[in-house]
Amino acid sequence: MRFKGDAASIERLESELRIIQHSSFEQKYTLGSITLIVSDELPYALRKGTYQMPRDAWNVLASKFMEVAMSLEDSPFDFNDCGYLYPPLEFDLGVELVVKPNPH
Repeated sequence: MRFKGDAASIERLESELRIIQHSSFEQKYTLGSITLIVSDELPYALRKGTYQMPRDAWNVLASKFMEVAMSLEDSPFDFNDCGYLYPPLEFDLGVELVVKPNPH
């Protein structure tokens, strides 16, 4: 799954991902057609469109997405490429900046 948008929309997504890192374990969030879950486990077999990671991983994902919005990270960016999780996500999560970066 790769989210595409301008810097402002990626920043809004980053804000939503920050909320997830502070939620209780096994809490589920729906973002469009995908389900996001906080858990200490990285299951091997999840339904496509379901992502389950530890709190810290959601934080790193949000930070990487913000770096893309600020043009500090390459676009497109896929989370498995940073090597934070082992084993990597079965279905990768990524982001792509499709217009000019938001000046900060």
